[in-house]
Amino acid sequence: MSQILKTNLSTERVAEAALGKDDALPRSHAISLLPATNPGQAGPLLRQILQNAAEAPKFRRLAATALWRLNTPEARETLLAASRTEKDPSALGGVVKALGRVGDERALAALGEVQMRAEGFLAEQAAFASALIAYRLGLPGRDLEIPQKTEGVPRSPRGRIELGAPAAEEAARFAQALRDEPYDVPLADDSVRQVRCSAGLWMLSLSKSFVKAGSLAALRQRKTVAGLLASRSPVGESYSVAYLLLTSPSPNGEHADLLITRTTGEPAWAGTLAESPEGGLHFTIHTVGRIGIVAVELVGTWSSERGIRLTRAVSATRVIEKLAPVAIAPPAQFATP
Repeated sequence: MSQILKTNLSTERVAEAALGKDDALPRSHAISLLPATNPGQAGPLLRQILQNAAEAPKFRRLAATALWRLNTPEARETLLAASRTEKDPSALGGVVKALGRVGDERALAALGEVQMRAEGFLAEQAAFASALIAYRLGLPGRDLEIPQKTEGVPRSPRGRIELGAPAAEEAARFAQALRDEPYDVPLADDSVRQVRCSAGLWMLSLSKSFVKAGSLAALRQRKTVAGLLASRSPVGESYSVAYLLLTSPSPNGEHADLLITRTTGEPAWAGTLAESPEGGLHFTIHTVGRIGIVAVELVGTWSSERGIRLTRAVSATRVIEKLAPVAIAPPAQFATP
């Protein structure tokens, strides 16, 4: 959740509550507050909680999440160390997710070790975290599978999808979300667009690496995190990153694949990026996803000069509720650096 929680307590009392020494504030609330209310001391306090095996796993997991939000070099080192020592699957899951979002190449070996000793959902999350680092850094291997089965948009009822420049206050809320929820993906400032559709209000921003690539030839060379898609809370008027836009060279080299996943790795929409006769890229996007996804059909073009132009943009007015859940596909290959 990107919205900063508020409290009238002093930073000292919030710290004491986070350590379980003051009941003026629920402990889980206090741990989540530390990065915003006491950034100078948050790192050591959160490390103390995360490294204490006597702490309940839920508090260690919250500490890992708070360290991700803090996102300092020291916080990342604490997460890296915890990935090798944490035994509880729930707490380790929080560490794994955090490293996928802000970890560097050194985290790949640690996540590989987690993947080899873990089972089930934790192993899947470690695989996705490794893949996300590879996409962020443009590293070979760890490619995610592109689902081939698509879900069409029902003929009725249908809704429109509209893109536009956000109002200043909406852009500010989105910027706050990116500070609260770091993904180590530098974004192009002039690429921010507000998306309106039947599923609500969203904010889209493309990454600098994608904008710099600019052409199909460049996207054939390496994977990228092309951008972030954040949803707007209907209650708190805040944004939270909900989906990641990932590109990778197609196996035949004729186009680039686009995969839009939840931040935990489940595929939602997918499509292709090809050369546009007008310059830039032509894209098509269809629904490939699971329960809770809105079926869409998007066709359009993108260029660094003209931005995104939609030529077809329709969506269902209800989320898909009858698709059977499927396991997250592991990366196609895994190599320990």
